[in-house]
Amino acid sequence: MAERRAEIERREEEKRARGELYYWNEANYKLLSLTQGEDAPELCFGATDYYTRLALHELYREVTDERERLRYCSNTFGVSLLIETRDQHLIFAQRSQRVGVYAGYYNISLSEGLSLVDGVDGRGPDLAGCGRRGIFEEYGIAEKQIEELTCLGLGIDRSYTSWGILGYARLKLESGEIAGHRAGAADAWEASHLDFVPTQLETVIDFVQSRGAPWAPSALTTIYQTLSYKYDEHTVLKVIEQRSR
Repeated sequence: MAERRAEIERREEEKRARGELYYWNEANYKLLSLTQGEDAPELCFGATDYYTRLALHELYREVTDERERLRYCSNTFGVSLLIETRDQHLIFAQRSQRVGVYAGYYNISLSEGLSLVDGVDGRGPDLAGCGRRGIFEEYGIAEKQIEELTCLGLGIDRSYTSWGILGYARLKLESGEIAGHRAGAADAWEASHLDFVPTQLETVIDFVQSRGAPWAPSALTTIYQTLSYKYDEHTVLKVIEQRSR
């Protein structure tokens, strides 16, 4: 594994030296274990970095035996959010070609990797804080403009062996105000295009079904959970069935 990581580091440094797009390394968290506590799941985290994640992922994809593949599960962690504006529009993003994962795919508002900067006094990461940081870095929207941030579920992307919180956020800002904030956001480049879709159940489902590009795996689950949170699951399933005919 160390040899593969060193190879990736050399490769990305050569890209940087040539002035090409490259993946920079970053210290972040990985999920070490997940157990069921009395009231909620208990998550245990450890430190890793992005180049280690890339090395583990490459090795994971190269091995076909499922038991052998478990050795290379990177267990990185992130927070994915579907954001609603004050005037009741959901924000959807098409990922740019510059991102390392699911380039060009449609996604929910943001997916943010859990970084060591999200740690709190040695007690582990602040998952809600990671979501708030993602909103600021990709949209330029500060915490005081966030009305609600709710965890809806915990999922795993088997293609990238990545775990994550799936959630919903509501802003105090209207959809017309987002562009002004996003203009100065450091990571606005991660999305090539945004869609603001009215939060009517039928409208959202029609939008999801009308996209020509594929959806990131966590996106569809988060959309379903958000709609079930805002309406009710029986109604959501009924409308999905009706619109799919």
